[in-house]
Amino acid sequence: VFGLSLGLGCFILLALFVNREANFDKFHANTDRVYQLYVADSAEVNGPFRYATGAPMGPALQEEVPEITSFTRFGSGPRLNIVTDSKSFELKKLYYTDAATFDLFDIDIIAGVGPGEIFSKKHMLISETEAMRLYDGANSAIGQIIEVPDLENLEVIGVYKDLPENSHLEFNSLVSFDHVKELVFYGSPYTINVDAYKWGQLSAFSTFVMVDDKVDMEAIAQKSQATMQPHLGQKEVKYIRLDDIYLSEWYKGSFKEAGDKKELNLFIGVGLVLLLIAIVNYMNLSTARFSKRAKEVGVRKTIGGHRNQLVLQFLVESLTVTALALVVGVVFAEIAMPYFNGYTGKEIDVDYASWQTYGFLGATLLIIGFIAGIYPAFYLSKFSAKQSLRLSGGG
Repeated sequence: VFGLSLGLGCFILLALFVNREANFDKFHANTDRVYQLYVADSAEVNGPFRYATGAPMGPALQEEVPEITSFTRFGSGPRLNIVTDSKSFELKKLYYTDAATFDLFDIDIIAGVGPGEIFSKKHMLISETEAMRLYDGANSAIGQIIEVPDLENLEVIGVYKDLPENSHLEFNSLVSFDHVKELVFYGSPYTINVDAYKWGQLSAFSTFVMVDDKVDMEAIAQKSQATMQPHLGQKEVKYIRLDDIYLSEWYKGSFKEAGDKKELNLFIGVGLVLLLIAIVNYMNLSTARFSKRAKEVGVRKTIGGHRNQLVLQFLVESLTVTALALVVGVVFAEIAMPYFNGYTGKEIDVDYASWQTYGFLGATLLIIGFIAGIYPAFYLSKFSAKQSLRLSGGG
């Protein structure tokens, strides 16, 4: 039981990690329609493709590619020293973006309102955590004025719920993309004469598009290349679907740190190997204990027991032992989880309020219990009554 429990505990930890990494951004309603734009110099075969795109690309693509229904851009703002409610704070993870962000992604407004069709330069939205830090609550934040040196004052019009852990998007506050000229080099000790809205002058933004249902993304990529060609020359374009971005080889962590597909495959392999070792060990021990149960098998067959009944009995026993091992394995996983999180740098936990958790544990119990018990069950039940009694020393 201990060996099987240890194997199951390791398997549970690794399964939680794999589930976290493989399910990024799947909670968005438009997951299958939202794509991020990546661009590469066509002279370089197979990339490298970069997420950093120019500000004019989004509007041009929506105008000239009929299948693209909407777009949004993100620019990473600097850390700002702000004054609000007569107190000074440092504002981190500020992004400037378009109003369509709230159409493309599932961002829940829990107080106030969203930006509407146009994101005014005078308005700002902050996360629930930021609202608690600055104003001790979401409702208290609405209508507050934030003063930023060298920028016009900003009014907090909305508070949004913190994005889930399995979202590659991560920002504490949002302002209008129209702040790009002020924020792109904000705080820089030198002045750079660059117009972000002109083609080819600055590529520093993440661009996302939303497309019609069931479209050919290769065709859209070709049309996008044709749209850019007069302004940027020959470029290659790729579109990465929203739920594929986190593990994409092209994503370099513009928001949250990128995932590693090789690491994910390694963890899957390690988890399966550990589980296989635990199962084989259990099967070997069960089979090795046959001599202690041979008399039981012989007596039951002597009084009319059928092989199918014995097989069922041993499988039920295997499931019972596996259930016990699974409970102990969950305890092992809970004990090891803080150390595992510290090692991986990722946050995983067991959601005991989710039916999916119990579905996973139930499926694990049935599959592992059956696999671990099937060979011992057929092996122990195959001997005749005479053979069983002889092996037990009774004949």
